[in-house]
Amino acid sequence: MKKRSFGISVVVPVYNRKEKLIRAIDSVDTLSPHLVEIIVIDDCSDLAPDTFLEKSNKYGVNVHIYRNKYNKGPQICRNIGIRRAKFNYIAFLDSDDYFCMGKIDWLLNILKDEDIDFLYHAVNGCEKYNRISSYWFNTVGKFIHFRWFLIFLNPCVTPSVVIKRKVCLFNPCLRYSEDYAYF
Repeated sequence: MKKRSFGISVVVPVYNRKEKLIRAIDSVDTLSPHLVEIIVIDDCSDLAPDTFLEKSNKYGVNVHIYRNKYNKGPQICRNIGIRRAKFNYIAFLDSDDYFCMGKIDWLLNILKDEDIDFLYHAVNGCEKYNRISSYWFNTVGKFIHFRWFLIFLNPCVTPSVVIKRKVCLFNPCLRYSEDYAYF
């Protein structure tokens, strides 16, 4: 297996989300753009992202765009992105989500000195109309058996996860809830 250099490849599957995709791409901020790349996998959208995305985002992070010839689903798009990644760590970003400012540099700092295969962190969740969802936050301060926490609340949603590239791929048979099955 080819040795990958240290850094983070951000994999973004997209299907027909122009405005949200631009926001997602521009949320990948870093002081070290040479250690980060963004891989957009377009799942045969009506408007191809290469018609409106630049080759780098506003922070100088390179953006690579690949387009499927037909719609394959987000799980296949993520696998394509994992395979095309040039760095040893993969972060996932859905096209309708965005990273908090400073996240990438925080991750680079944690990952540089550690041999970490899987890392996840807390997320801020919003329902429709930008209200914070009580569903995501009603467990704070309560004791919950870890097994039930994983089964019913699944704290590992794709934008909160970074994996070492060698770990594994998404199940190609699942068109939805593939992230739940993966984590």
